[in-house]
Amino acid sequence: MFEQDKAMLAEKLEEIFEQIPCNDFYETGSKFICNPPVLDTDEDYVFDCSEVGQADAAGEFLSGYGFYVLDMADDEYDDIRENFTSYRLGDLNFIICNNKLFYKKFVLATQLSAELNLLKKEDRILLFQAILYGKIHGEEV
Repeated sequence: MFEQDKAMLAEKLEEIFEQIPCNDFYETGSKFICNPPVLDTDEDYVFDCSEVGQADAAGEFLSGYGFYVLDMADDEYDDIRENFTSYRLGDLNFIICNNKLFYKKFVLATQLSAELNLLKKEDRILLFQAILYGKIHGEEV
């Protein structure tokens, strides 16, 4: 993404956070979880859009800013697609949750990962998989 585009987006980011039709949002991802933060990665946010119609409205809203749906066509995502949709623009990743419990679990996994300062990506994935899906190394517990 060009520097001019980044500057324009930074100006719009606060507007997006204020106007997106969702109940709440929380910063997540390695930039937030790790101390020191990972700097050469995406900026991730998870949103609670669990009321009827909110997730679709949020998707339309984000599309108006140039966000696009992150393709999750792989079979490995079959069991999770129903809970959220990821929208991307440059290095921004907005995770729109249509399920309040899933959103709360995502925030819990983020908070616990940050509290434990899980610096290794594989450790963060393991913790998120356990909290979100009740799985360890792909196996249900």
